Amino acid sequence: MRTIILLLIISMTSCVGLKPSNGVYDLSLKNNDKGNVEGLKFSDDVIDISWSLTNKSLHFELYNKTQNPIKVIWDDVIFVDHEGKSNKVVHEGILYINAHDTQPPSTIAGGSHIIDRIIPSDNITFVSGYNSYWREANILPNGHYSTEQIKMFREDMINKEIKILMPIEVEGKVTNYTFAFNIDNFRISN
Repeated sequence: MRTIILLLIISMTSCVGLKPSNGVYDLSLKNNDKGNVEGLKFSDDVIDISWSLTNKSLHFELYNKTQNPIKVIWDDVIFVDHEGKSNKVVHEGILYINAHDTQPPSTIAGGSHIIDRIIPSDNITFVSGYNSYWREANILPNGHYSTEQIKMFREDMINKEIKILMPIEVEGKVTNYTFAFNIDNFRISN
């Protein structure tokens, strides 16, 4: 009986100091001098776009401010991770099995908007076995950390950036929008 209690105490104390995997990144959108930036929103004469980050994807709402249709050229949209690696992306409506295939552009009528999300193609993997499934990796690292690991992790990640390069066609002319997100903080949420 004493052995079981001792093992229980040892196993409980070996987990002390580890934080749960609900780390939160605070991001800010960098101003690129092509439009107005406020928080995670960008605006110019053609578009308004607002962003949010989840562990696995970047969500956005894109509003066409013009009277003419615009197109998001998905085959040329790129996600650049915090280590500088470029990735093709998939968005809503694309099957994961087709993550590396060509994707048709999204056309947005004048004065209308779309709500979509972006997932780096390389973050999507198929796990085979008895219960096969598709898995999406986190966009930014997350996991169980001790207090010391969180401090080191913060020092490594703060001021790094992730980017979305999004070509948008307006009246036959393509404008390459770059949305750079600075990592301002990493914290553990309660």
